[in-house]
Amino acid sequence: MKKKPFTSLVLLSIGAWSLTSAEPVNLDSGLGVGGPDDRTLTFRELSQGTEFVPIVVLYAIQHQDGQSMLARMNDYGFMRGGSPRPELPVGFTVKERKMRFFELDFSTSGFTCAACHSGEFTYGQQTYRVDGMPGLVDIEGWTLELEEVVKRYKPTSLEGVKLIFDATKRALDYSRRYGDRREKLFGANHLAERSMMAELERSLDALIESQSRLNEAEAAPGGGDGGPFRQEALSEDSRTKAYQLLALGALYGTAEPGGLGRNEFLEEFGDLEKGVMEELFLGENFFPGHRFIQEWRQVLQKMRDELAVLQARFTNGKALLQALRESDPLPGHGRDDAWGLIDLIIGGKRDAQLSTPISIPALFGAGGYRDFHIDGNTNSMMDRNIAQAVALGAKLYPNKNTNIDLPAVHEANLLAAAIKGPRWPDIFPPLDQEKVAKGKQLFEAKSYDQYRVFDYQGQSLPVEKASCADCHQVVDDYRKQRFYRVGTNLKRLEHYPSQPGMLPKIATELAKIRQKTQEAAKIPDEEAAQWEPNGKPWWRSQKGYVAKPLDGIWASAPYLHNGSVPSLADLFLPVAKRPEKFYTGSREFDPIKVGYRTDKVRGSYLFETGAKANGEGSANANAGHEFGTELSAEERECLIEYLKTFSMGNRGKL
Repeated sequence: MKKKPFTSLVLLSIGAWSLTSAEPVNLDSGLGVGGPDDRTLTFRELSQGTEFVPIVVLYAIQHQDGQSMLARMNDYGFMRGGSPRPELPVGFTVKERKMRFFELDFSTSGFTCAACHSGEFTYGQQTYRVDGMPGLVDIEGWTLELEEVVKRYKPTSLEGVKLIFDATKRALDYSRRYGDRREKLFGANHLAERSMMAELERSLDALIESQSRLNEAEAAPGGGDGGPFRQEALSEDSRTKAYQLLALGALYGTAEPGGLGRNEFLEEFGDLEKGVMEELFLGENFFPGHRFIQEWRQVLQKMRDELAVLQARFTNGKALLQALRESDPLPGHGRDDAWGLIDLIIGGKRDAQLSTPISIPALFGAGGYRDFHIDGNTNSMMDRNIAQAVALGAKLYPNKNTNIDLPAVHEANLLAAAIKGPRWPDIFPPLDQEKVAKGKQLFEAKSYDQYRVFDYQGQSLPVEKASCADCHQVVDDYRKQRFYRVGTNLKRLEHYPSQPGMLPKIATELAKIRQKTQEAAKIPDEEAAQWEPNGKPWWRSQKGYVAKPLDGIWASAPYLHNGSVPSLADLFLPVAKRPEKFYTGSREFDPIKVGYRTDKVRGSYLFETGAKANGEGSANANAGHEFGTELSAEERECLIEYLKTFSMGNRGKL
């Protein structure tokens, strides 16, 4: 199943992204929502070294249809109104740079944990935001769109120069809107400067038009013997070479006979085009000695350099981009194939196929985990997050050093560990305590034996009658943790065993990266050792998926490890009755079914499960975990009512 990056029109301006609709209400999930102990902003903004996109580039670049990149962030699941930059999404961090031209800020931005692990939902015309809730972001799709837009700005043609020229003007306008300096660049005393910029732009437009008309003439039958350019346009009598080069475009099309022959002109025109670009970026002939023009050239040059660096990054990562384009299935909203990317970036497996996307997990109760990832393949949150930082944009140098901020990663780990499941909000229909009591009995009843159990070393264990509570319990020792095969899709479990040596290689490479980065930052081994509360890091392929505690399960949609079931109500239906197709991307919450609505919305992704028995077939399969499906409709309703109470360690309570 293939789907191109988002292409429909978004009828938003940049301003609309940040300034419309009511401010979201933050629901507490253990980090606070205000006051001196508020760790929410730290979690959302903490830089770990993943910055790679200049903010000024996000301000400036546009799609071919004229829509801005920032205006489309919401359609890839990013939440509006980050802090301290309201024009950037939640989960974007900023690495400040002192370098400024005019009012342009060339700081860089990148992802934080909150980009994926903070979410929001809407209900009753109000938006609510929850830290630790799975985000609905489509980072893979957004990355492909960013690359597609950025590559248009190559200054190898007059059109490219014009795009950079226009982008720089937009960036200046946007910086004035949100920057520290509010005064306009062009005030009443700067009429001459405004006139100069307008003249530069008119000349550039004229030269582009000339090039277009020349191309048309060349393509016409017969081609002619040259354009009607006046020879004197090339004379040394022109006021300056730079002005002459620009003015030449305006002279094209005159009725004067004679002039350069066609071939001569084509050769000359190529030199002129190159000359124009050199003059715009580097030349000294535009209004010599005028401060404004000199400063404008610096701004234009800097914008070109920033775009060139980003373009080079995408060029160097072409194997990764190609893998993203060929993902099958595509992740869509709220999913990623992070460990497929790690195969590419760290494991060096250039032909890795991204084919096992998983749902972004909730962080509720992560402080009690002794294993990480859905298959519990490591005991090290530190290693896990170093790998994730590399996948999200941190630089990885040839000597295995990175620009990752290891103490910041540790701080982020501590914040994630403090997140707990949020309480069922008062805005939703109140819970029926009688149904809650009945649901508790159903949850604890030992009714099930249709699964396989393995211990942490992958040894098969005897299967006994068990309850929901037996699987989804809090475990204080990873050696007591159990891994389950419950008929769900096996693609993720089969990924590493099908690639002999890949997981050990990634573990080895991660250890090198960590050690080199630690040495560069001069962090003592004793301090780094304290960042591993679960002991020496290990990595291994497991035999099943971990059944996590269910705190905050109401705020963890969609369900199953691959996000193939949109709501709790759907999860408790037999596989044959679960939705085979549904849209992801809507934030409208349904408190009855307990999940997001599946209507088609702007930028939504069509999730096709390809469901087959026993979890075979597509990695999107929604088979398995049929516990509770044998209950009556009323019993299922009671069980769901009980699950709504799971929050911050409380069960069966409001």
